[in-house]
Amino acid sequence: MAKRRIFSWFTREEYDGFKRLLPKDNNLPDSFDKWLTGATNQMAELTAQGIIAEKRIIHPQEFAAWCRDAGLDCNLTTLASYSVALGREHGD
Repeated sequence: MAKRRIFSWFTREEYDGFKRLLPKDNNLPDSFDKWLTGATNQMAELTAQGIIAEKRIIHPQEFAAWCRDAGLDCNLTTLASYSVALGREHGD
């Protein structure tokens, strides 16, 4: 079975919402275009290695509510956990 990696994927319209939600996480580029280039390159590298790279579109309001309900801080680590949890909810 091939390895799989889930990517938290943002829309252009909601990217600034994530920048405001995750101000302490310096790993998010200043612009959506920079983020998109980096994320697309990462996915291509993984695919070239035979890893299934799967996008999971995340909405900042839903992520913030999930963190609040779970008593967690909004950060990139919890964002990754949220992406995986969404996949489980959808039967992935």
